[in-house]
Amino acid sequence: MPIGFITGASSGLGREFARALAARGYDLVITARRTHRLEELRQELQAGHGVEVDVLGCDLTDEGQLNALLSSDLLERPIDVFINNAGLGRRGLFADLPHEEVTTLLSLNVTSHTRLLHRVYTSMSSRGKGGIINVASVAGFGPMPWLALYGASKSFVLNLSLALAEEGRPRGITVTALCPGPVDTEFFESAGITEFHYKSTLITPDRVVSHALDALEHHERVAIPRLLFRLQRLVHTVVPEGLLTRITGQVLRRGV
Repeated sequence: MPIGFITGASSGLGREFARALAARGYDLVITARRTHRLEELRQELQAGHGVEVDVLGCDLTDEGQLNALLSSDLLERPIDVFINNAGLGRRGLFADLPHEEVTTLLSLNVTSHTRLLHRVYTSMSSRGKGGIINVASVAGFGPMPWLALYGASKSFVLNLSLALAEEGRPRGITVTALCPGPVDTEFFESAGITEFHYKSTLITPDRVVSHALDALEHHERVAIPRLLFRLQRLVHTVVPEGLLTRITGQVLRRGV
């Protein structure tokens, strides 16, 4: 059976990716901090689809735990699809963010994301095949006042994905950056966004996952499930950056 590796699999998009890949017959390696949720998911998927699911509890912001994950025998197996999903956001003025939160966000969204990506990408490169979905965000399309660090980290993910998609093309590796826009998950609560005024723009996790896997199958470099946010990406190419940043800041200052 093919093998899928998913980070942040205990909830939201990660959990839905696990369900979707299991339904397609993938054995899975899943990781997240909340091991009890992973165990529940393993039981669900093994009972429902008869696949093998290995659980690796890991806080990816802890260097020791990350190093242990990177050296795990489970990652010596040939990973066919890697869903690089784990990440977090934090709303607020950059100057007001506690230093520990800055460190944690960068550690998860950039450092561990990149180290895991490098680990799997090099293995796929040596084998000459593989697919990777890096979960970025529409927040990565341009500057995001009040979500400055999150937006910058997702811009990093987006641009790294585009570069690796080109490098990986002759090596048989497909890299897709997923930029879903607002998804109906726990993200907003954990990011400190308590007032969400645009609930009509929310998209369900299963719809995002279906779009992302189809995009990967068709070797698309960027997956944006909704037309609204595909247009948003276009807007960033034609509207003056200063004006767009000011408008974005005014929206995010109110909550969202």
